[in-house]
Parts: sequence; C-alpha cells; structure tokens
Amino acid sequence: GGGSQGLPPKGKLLLKTPLWSLYRPSQESAMDPSMTTTITDTLFVYEGGGEEALMLGARALHHMKTLRHHGVLKYIAHEHSVSQLSLTIGTESVAPLSLHLDELLYEEALLGSYQLLSALSFLHESCQLTHNFFSLGAVFVGEKDLSDWKLGSFEFTTTGEELPPSPSSITASLVPPECSSAYGALSESDLHSRDSWAAGSLLATLSEKFPPMKECVPLQDLIGFMKSTVASSRPRIAEILSLSLFTDNVLFQTLSFLRNINLK
Repeated sequence: GGGSQGLPPKGKLLLKTPLWSLYRPSQESAMDPSMTTTITDTLFVYEGGGEEALMLGARALHHMKTLRHHGVLKYIAHEHSVSQLSLTIGTESVAPLSLHLDELLYEEALLGSYQLLSALSFLHESCQLTHNFFSLGAVFVGEKDLSDWKLGSFEFTTTGEELPPSPSSITASLVPPECSSAYGALSESDLHSRDSWAAGSLLATLSEKFPPMKECVPLQDLIGFMKSTVASSRPRIAEILSLSLFTDNVLFQTLSFLRNINLK
C-alpha cells in the first residue's frame, strides 16, 4: 500500500520443502502496466507452517538482508502478511541446485562448490555466524550459469552463543553427533565445527558424482577429518579452499578470474 511496490503474485511452483515453497512469479503481473511490482524472478514463500515457520522465515530474512557476499543468495524485497501468516521473500533469479545436479559439468561443480564454501567461510570468519543447515537443500544456482552457486536457507543461522532451534526432522541428517539430542553453545575457535561436519557430507555427495573429486586424496582426507566425531578437530572451511584441486585447475583459475572481473 501507500504507493510502495509489492512483490508479483506467485506463479509456477518449482519446489516445496518443509520450510518454504519456491515459485516463479506469475507472468500476468509483467503484462499489466498498472501493477507496479518489484522485479524479481524467484519467490520463497513461508506459509502453512504457522508461527514457527514465520519465525524461521524472519530469521532467514534478517540474515539475507544483512549478509553481503557474492556467494550468498541476494535479497531483493519481501512481503509479510500477518493475517495469512505468510512471508514472501523475493531474490535474484535462481533454482534449487538439486533440480540441476544431473546436468552439471565437473568444472561447474568445482567452481560452484568453491564459491559456496567461500560464502560459508565468510559466515564463520567475518560474521561469526554458524549456518546450521549447510546442505544440498540450502544451495541455489543461477539458471544461466550452473557454476554460480549461492548459499541460502538461513532459517537456522545463529551466532556461536545462540542456540539454534532444536534438531528437527528437517535438520536431522545435518546434525553432528555431539548435537544429536541438543545444540550446545560454540566457542569462537569451534564456531565452524557444526558446518564443517555438514560440508563434509555435501563434499562426499559431490565426490560420488565427480571422479576427479573422489580421486583427490587431500580432499578425501579432509572430508574424513570434517566427519570426525571430535568437533574440535574438524578443519576450518578455509583449509578446503586452499586445496590444489581448486588452485591448480587451469579452467577453474580462468573462470574465477573472469568472474572476479565481472564482480568489480
């Protein structure tokens, strides 16, 4: 109201998860000049989950609005309906990585996972935050560039002292053994430990799909340490980013260089 731009109405459903539904906007709004809608191509809608879903959505919204990194899903606008208990967040144009996993080339996966892990490392090292939902379900990809991976799903993101919502069916597979019954507070030196465990699982999944990752002994060794039951021995994400798997791949270096030029 009041002359402010609204989000376009939701159109095609791309994916429904226990947390949110992902829509492409309805095309009609684009045709109607009287409707001043914010230009967005991707709508995350939290509805039908009552107060709890809205609180998780509000947490995700807070972090999306404040985190600035090229590997973090870019927030554009949002709408909140108290009467309908719904929250809609409009973002840059993305699709869930899970819908495109089978089309990926190895180099796209390499560049994508590097950008994704850079965003996670930024969360830990620059923002003192822990993601707590780092998984395939939190990764989105530019539909025109399948190597452009973005970290989203900040519903469970907290500082080290804050306790995330207790482990639920949604997060069960991502919860390291020390948190199976309840989350504990994290010291600054262990802030990365929960996400390191989860990142180990995601890298193991990608390794099954891409033989060069599976055959990279230093990466597989690190994945082993990331999956350690001793939280304090899990490596920081920065250690993975310095692997020769990334740094010595010529195509990777070239694409990274070109992307960095485009970002400036």
